Amino acid sequence: MKFCPKCGSNINENQKFCAKCGYNLNRDLKNEQCNIQNSDVVKHKIFNDDLKGKKINYKIMPKNMRYGIIASVVIVILASIFFVL
Repeated sequence: MKFCPKCGSNINENQKFCAKCGYNLNRDLKNEQCNIQNSDVVKHKIFNDDLKGKKINYKIMPKNMRYGIIASVVIVILASIFFVL
């Protein structure tokens, strides 16, 4: 079984390109053998690549919407105080 040198995914012997990352496997036909140490490096690289690919997207609320929500909360608090007294 061979591994892609770029992303480390499993590849078949007859594949010309990696199905996961699209890497051209014909360039590395000379380097097909891999020992246990290289396999560990590839597994570590997969983990790092998976983390790099994921981005955390935070949606920032527009200032107008933020001020509107704050004003609504203040109005509700003041109205509840007015009706209680």
